Amino acid sequence: MGALKMKLDINDLRELTLGAVKVENRRDSFQFYRFNEEEMAYYAPTNHIQKSYATAGIEICALTDAKAVYILGKLRPGSSRSYYSFDILSDGVLVGEIKNFSESEMIPDYTEKPFDLGEFSGRVELPDGPKTLRIVFPWSVAVDLYEVELVGASYIEKVNTERRMLIYGDSITQGYDAENPSRSYASRIARALNANAINKGIGGEKFAPALAAIKNDPSPDLITVAYGTNDWVVYDIEKIAKLCEEFYTALSKNYPNAKIFALAPIWRGMLTERDAFDSFMRVSKIISAATEKLDNVIFVEGIDHVPHDNSYYADLNLHPRNIGFDHYADNIIDKIKSMLGLSHLGRTK
Repeated sequence: MGALKMKLDINDLRELTLGAVKVENRRDSFQFYRFNEEEMAYYAPTNHIQKSYATAGIEICALTDAKAVYILGKLRPGSSRSYYSFDILSDGVLVGEIKNFSESEMIPDYTEKPFDLGEFSGRVELPDGPKTLRIVFPWSVAVDLYEVELVGASYIEKVNTERRMLIYGDSITQGYDAENPSRSYASRIARALNANAINKGIGGEKFAPALAAIKNDPSPDLITVAYGTNDWVVYDIEKIAKLCEEFYTALSKNYPNAKIFALAPIWRGMLTERDAFDSFMRVSKIISAATEKLDNVIFVEGIDHVPHDNSYYADLNLHPRNIGFDHYADNIIDKIKSMLGLSHLGRTK
């Protein structure tokens, strides 16, 4: 008898998917959403609507003895980038990728290069025996999934998480420009804290109090927020201060029992002039001041979380590449675990 094939249906996907507020079966495909209906209505009239469909932070996670993973689907734009990867992890180790680029193509600056989307399929062989399998979805595109098969699986079980998280932010939070979605800081934080984390990151986003006022259910235990770098480019200091305070006030009111971590912006390449650096650091001071009066919000400085070196950034300026995200994730994980009294657990790759 040939190897068993376990094809996942809509009930399986709803049970096994992390990072999605909703999984739907629409016509011939499964679709995954990280924003609720009210949030989607908020983004509908904006130029961010396409990015709201991207599958950043979404993954299928299962305990299984499957011998391989097979995926079939179609990809639509979900950002200003067209490269993507589905990362396949076995017990936290990357064992394969289903992607549309080669390593030789990922040279600085690779962010604006055109890559093919549309229909795709791929198979990745898995290590023998029981394992925790993660299929980490791309941050850069929207996914219409036709088929997921766990080849040779005799069982599939849900992986229980300990916490529920919301992760707000701009393009860096969405995942720009990690070659591997599993190495974005948001993905790394979720695994390190064993959390079902909903990634609300949107490229180009700024402090938006109206977004913070929209309630997500069930309520999260932890929230991280990482805005400010786009605000600095677009707004004057007075407007940044106003929007920042209103955002954190609304978020704190919505989730009074959650611990909220206010992540100040990381370094960016245009800060070589002293005046620019001093101006940029005023954003951190604004965030710190806005959060001081809120009991459940904790300020975290971010300027040194990624080395001040353009080579750590995919576009040589703003968006970290894999190695830059490694530094960012390690620093954030250490800070959050320390503040939660979880330092003894160490990091998760």
